[in-house]
Amino acid sequence: MVALIASGISRPSWERIYRAAERPPIEQSWAYGQALETAYRRKVERVIALSGDDEIGVAQLCTWLQVGPFGLTTVTRGPVMSAAAGTRELESAMMKEMASRYRKWEGRFLMLSPEHADRDEATSMLASIGLRRVITGYTTSWLDLRPEASAIRNGMDHGWRDGLRQGEARVKRVVIENGGWNLRWLVDRHESERKARKLSMPAGALVSALVDSLPRKQDALVATAIEGGEPIASVLVIRHGRAATYFASHSNAEGRKRRAHHVLLWRAIERLREDGVAWLDLGGLDGKTMSGVTRFKLGLGGSVVTLTGSYM
Repeated sequence: MVALIASGISRPSWERIYRAAERPPIEQSWAYGQALETAYRRKVERVIALSGDDEIGVAQLCTWLQVGPFGLTTVTRGPVMSAAAGTRELESAMMKEMASRYRKWEGRFLMLSPEHADRDEATSMLASIGLRRVITGYTTSWLDLRPEASAIRNGMDHGWRDGLRQGEARVKRVVIENGGWNLRWLVDRHESERKARKLSMPAGALVSALVDSLPRKQDALVATAIEGGEPIASVLVIRHGRAATYFASHSNAEGRKRRAHHVLLWRAIERLREDGVAWLDLGGLDGKTMSGVTRFKLGLGGSVVTLTGSYM
């Protein structure tokens, strides 16, 4: 039997459960939900699942469309289960309890997009609670940061490793901060590129709101390459529990010429490893509209995962 707590939830209680997960996605972090509320004015509800007296998981529900009693609410890459909970049965029971609160015949729809690979067992689990797939799954790449740094470098493809060596020879100064002017430089150019190329990337307002919503200032890593006193490339990596996400980046022509992105991401990886972060989510892979970015991410040698999709 699983029960849900949906009111009076404190951030410390939520963070304790979320941070107990092995590989929690950023979309289910408290900070991400708060950023959605700030940047997009969305309604975000958080629930904690209990099995008896044990806290077994958390989920963040975002209402994207609400017209009177009619609405669409989503759970993106969730729920997040505590590593101590450990069973698929408890997760299934938690999702069933969430789904029971949304009645389609009343015009209230819940769309669940769990953090499960696209395999028969995930489809069967969701079918067993009466849900069917309506959207195919998101694809990303997770890089395991627990091996030695030399092993991670050896796991890169030849082109990425060669680009990193070239960048290390050409980029003379790298600054790693937790915000400030270089972050504003990055966000402004990230947003301009997103609009100009009509790319499917987080809006600049969401990037800024997310950094502002983090529980600790040091959870934002802004690595910037400097040439002649000016930024030529910058990347933003966000820590969340035992994981981190490569969230935004920008490089000008000089930065691309110097292979600055290779160096910046590698420096961020080194810092994450020093701080005990176990996994890096390299973000969405889209070979059709962002083929160059996708090749760059794949070159790091992470494990590609396509999720099972969205279910209603």
